[in-house]
Amino acid sequence: MKKLLAEALGTFTLVFAGTGAIVINEVSGGAVTHAGIALTFGLVVQSFVLELVLTAILMLTILSVSTGGKEKGVTAGIAIGSVIALEAMFAGPVSGASMNPARSLAPALVSGSLEHLWIYLAAPALGALLAIPLCKATRCDGCCPPLHPS
Repeated sequence: MKKLLAEALGTFTLVFAGTGAIVINEVSGGAVTHAGIALTFGLVVQSFVLELVLTAILMLTILSVSTGGKEKGVTAGIAIGSVIALEAMFAGPVSGASMNPARSLAPALVSGSLEHLWIYLAAPALGALLAIPLCKATRCDGCCPPLHPS
């Protein structure tokens, strides 16, 4: 069952990233323009879900490579960096591909642009929380220890 769920998550990620890239390319005309930025604000609810899914995929990758004996050091860094690069390439034009509340908080405070900040605080937190049960469901027992061991 774990392998089946892992395969489904992998397929979802591939389709999400691939079709997301096609849609964003089509919407922005191949480049981020003023119209693309305006459209991003119009799609602020598509952005919440997008940021949630992006963070869940990133955190699942981090959890997967930070537990167990196989993926350590440079290999883990390459896997995590690759996911960040992939997500930034296809989701950056729509939502900014924050994937981290701290990455969005400082620019919002400095610029004084706080009206959509809640998305970039709430969605990554929920996405990270979603990654924990996904990791437990797809990895071997004991790979994702509880936050508060008893």
